[in-house]
Amino acid sequence: MESPQEHQSEPQTAIPTRSRLFTLPAEMRLQIFGYCVPHNCAIKVTNAMYRPYEVEPLVSTRNPSRRFSNTRPRWTNILQVSKEMSDQCLDILYGDNLFEVYLNRGGEATLRKTFGKENLQRIRYIIAIAPGPCFTGELNPPDIPFWTMMIPNLNRFEWVTQPEQKAEENRSDIMVKRGLEGWMEWQDAYLDCFGEFLVPKVQFRMRLDNGESEYRQLGNRVFRRGPFFNTDGQQI
Repeated sequence: MESPQEHQSEPQTAIPTRSRLFTLPAEMRLQIFGYCVPHNCAIKVTNAMYRPYEVEPLVSTRNPSRRFSNTRPRWTNILQVSKEMSDQCLDILYGDNLFEVYLNRGGEATLRKTFGKENLQRIRYIIAIAPGPCFTGELNPPDIPFWTMMIPNLNRFEWVTQPEQKAEENRSDIMVKRGLEGWMEWQDAYLDCFGEFLVPKVQFRMRLDNGESEYRQLGNRVFRRGPFFNTDGQQI
């Protein structure tokens, strides 16, 4: 005869319920996340002005007198809710913002040391900012492993030559001609590197810009430039 215990039902394991947010169409869900996660911003990446809040890169400012504490912005709490939500928000954070990589100011190295490979591969929009031929500082060769990893994942990619007005005004024609050859060799090394890793889906172009606008335009996309936060860490 079976014992009474054998007729007792086994305790039922609670089935985790999925958030109703993820039952919404993807387009609507990402629009909701967009109210929390910064997007459509042009992020200046240099070794001097780039101060990320851990996973959050949007702290660049065009006003060097303004400094930011290392306080983590409140909106980043959304990344702690679940892995699924975090992944989709990070896709917006890295994939729906423009990264202005200043080649003569350590932009490549700054991105590599700041973010992991998975987040770097989420980036879809990059402008490589090059100084003009009157630049007198050090020009380093391209970081080939970095561009090998980045370029195939991009949607749009631009090379922007952004001359410094003071440098242009203070150099004579003779000095410009002397520096032009070295500058062109440096530029060609980058363009050869880019050409090796460009794939058909990546739209690439070159142009000249003075860098003074409050916005950066990349194709039909417009990205707002910083500052993005006030001194209290609140988004503006």
